[in-house]
Amino acid sequence: MKKYIAWIILSLLVLCYACKKNEFEGERPDKKLGEALVSFEKTLVSAEHGWKAHLYPDRGRGFGFYLKFNDKNRVTMYSDINNATGTTSKESSFRLKAVTTPALYFDTYSYMHLLADPDPAILNGVPGWGMFSDFEFNFKKVSADTIELVGSLSKSKLVLVKANAEESAAYSNGNLNNLRIVAENYNKTARFPYLNTKSGVRVSTALNLVTKEVSFVYLNGSKLETKILGFAFSGLNEIVLKEAFVFDDLHVEKFVLGLNDNTVVAMNAGQRLPIQSAAEPILPLNKILGVQYMSIVVPMEQAVVGSGAEFNTRRTAFLTAARSALAAGTIFPQMNLVFDIKEQVLVVNQIIRQGFNNFSALYIFTYRMDGDQFVLNYEQPLYGNAEVLENAFKPIIEGFHQGKFEFNYDLTATQIRASGENKNLAGFKFIGELN
Repeated sequence: MKKYIAWIILSLLVLCYACKKNEFEGERPDKKLGEALVSFEKTLVSAEHGWKAHLYPDRGRGFGFYLKFNDKNRVTMYSDINNATGTTSKESSFRLKAVTTPALYFDTYSYMHLLADPDPAILNGVPGWGMFSDFEFNFKKVSADTIELVGSLSKSKLVLVKANAEESAAYSNGNLNNLRIVAENYNKTARFPYLNTKSGVRVSTALNLVTKEVSFVYLNGSKLETKILGFAFSGLNEIVLKEAFVFDDLHVEKFVLGLNDNTVVAMNAGQRLPIQSAAEPILPLNKILGVQYMSIVVPMEQAVVGSGAEFNTRRTAFLTAARSALAAGTIFPQMNLVFDIKEQVLVVNQIIRQGFNNFSALYIFTYRMDGDQFVLNYEQPLYGNAEVLENAFKPIIEGFHQGKFEFNYDLTATQIRASGENKNLAGFKFIGELN
């Protein structure tokens, strides 16, 4: 028995020793992370012509970037955020760090930070959150020519694709802005664009250059189906979607822009698929406000042909009072009506322009649907600018409040416009561009 007990003890000691030895000789997790960081940084830096980058905030939109990393922890970038970021390069620092997973940090203020800036004055984002974007990203998947990352805080999607020499030169020459101009020209001439499926369903397809999103809207039987995807301008002539739009025989991941003829073609499962144009609206406007068209932009400094006398009277009264309330030279170029169908909210954003600076005065209306009509109810001004201008803006507010509105297409101009008419207040009718 003693020999048996001694054998058990000896066996346990050997086992414990073996475990400790194996643990000691095994590869430590922090060593693996360190090796991964070295490998990922080498991949980033070794891309001779940099990276095409596509950033998609978790709550919508999309933004194209060009990134060129060097071995001194510096990165140079361009972005399609606006004209300045598309033509002027920005250099900042970056670093790779691992806590639980390898991560890429843009650690000095850059174009990445613009999208996440909590100050709404920067890009008119949400106070405290900006565009719900990120500047710290965790590596998700890495290959020789593509890197997929996800934001640490807001879960933005960031995809890097290795650029070639021609693409790198195009970014440096301001091609991101050129792509936006082509898309703008396309929108001016494309009346009611759509993609046709093999079963004959027409999928209304619209590029919204304000929200940086592509919308696909169609009737599946009697049910209205909607897919809205952020997009990023990319490379020589591409619009890259956050994910593929899939329906029937459609599998659209990107669009190709015609730089010389201002056309747009869908790439459907790797094949070119022309976007067709209908002479008449495919879907009623009241069904797709806040879905395919997010806003109506109404000029305020001048009367639009076709607008009603009551609206113009109230518009003039607002301008007179607003000019006396603010500094000389202040103008009020447009009123943007922004629809949120999920919350059933209409945000009326009166733009204030002083010199080269634009400011927003936001007025909140809730609404309910009465058949095809929007019944509006005024709730409150939002933030300081709206409070300052509220008395001056009252003629417009009263024109909206408790009105039954019909929104229809206005087809009298080349660019598609919309009219909004209060059926409870004769002559309160405005016309604006659809975005």
